[in-house]
Amino acid sequence: MCAHMLWVVGVVLSLAASVVSNLGFALQATPKPRDPPRITAPAVTIVFGSEFTGSVFTIEEESDDRTDSPAQLVAVGLEADSPEPQALQRQRGPWRARAGLGCMVLGVVLDVVSYGFAPLSLLAPLGCVSLLANLVVAKRVLGESRARADWLACGVIATGTLLAVAFSTKSAALHPLAVVLGNLGSAPFMVYAAVLTTGYRVATWAATRPGAGPVGTAVAWGLASSLAGSAGVGASKVLAEVAVGATPSDLLTPQAGVLAAGATVAMLTQLRMLNRAQAAGGALLAVPLTQVSNLVCNLVAGAVVFSDYSRVRHPSGTVFGVGVAIALAGAGVLVAHGVHSRN
Repeated sequence: MCAHMLWVVGVVLSLAASVVSNLGFALQATPKPRDPPRITAPAVTIVFGSEFTGSVFTIEEESDDRTDSPAQLVAVGLEADSPEPQALQRQRGPWRARAGLGCMVLGVVLDVVSYGFAPLSLLAPLGCVSLLANLVVAKRVLGESRARADWLACGVIATGTLLAVAFSTKSAALHPLAVVLGNLGSAPFMVYAAVLTTGYRVATWAATRPGAGPVGTAVAWGLASSLAGSAGVGASKVLAEVAVGATPSDLLTPQAGVLAAGATVAMLTQLRMLNRAQAAGGALLAVPLTQVSNLVCNLVAGAVVFSDYSRVRHPSGTVFGVGVAIALAGAGVLVAHGVHSRN
């Protein structure tokens, strides 16, 4: 493949990482319990497994005639305080946790490798594709409900992402480690790092303070996750560029070791915070909220650390900005709907 087309490899790897990471996140999360079954008038005998329960009730999911009597619940093999028969409960088994962790690790690896083939300003909007994957995975794996507005928002996100990708800069200018480390000492980066650190501290405090409701807790953990992830993305991008354009000796320097350790800690923190956000507010709230914050932070990092926008010219830069704004608007609709549904 020609050198000027290497960005295509970065795009493909980033898209694959979005899908795999969302699947892993959903597999690690606890599925949403099913609605309680409806118990209606006598009809047929029910047998769970090979045991005859002795009941003459039938369970109908759509019936409006619902009985809450503990005696009737016990008659069909239900606990009085259980939402559904144990034989029908969907529990997260060990295989789900292991498969989920494996998918999330694979997604991080694909993301890191993609940074060596394309500029961050191109890959950041592609993260919105994870919202489309999340809408499908959250329903299939976690059982969360979707609305028509969610699909419309995904159409808006897809339109904005296509515009941003089509008109962003495609050439990945590789930066030597010395140049990037010099940028890390610049005033814009120091401000950026201070904002990330302060925002993370405030978000974790807000998530753990007494009186924080489920939505507030989910929002706070989601912001903390995205801020930690943005720090990891910056360090990973530096390492990916060094790995592609440098000699092996450059990877053995103390600076590269510090960046690798920082990226690992940041990514693990991001995954932990994202799981907490999902537990509090569900995937349809946690993932869009995290992705919106990720997109903004990564676009800023592309400017202050890697100077991605120095190669963008008018009118391409204007259309790129419009595409990003459209994608953010669609993601904002998903966040608003997630908050509304949770309330």
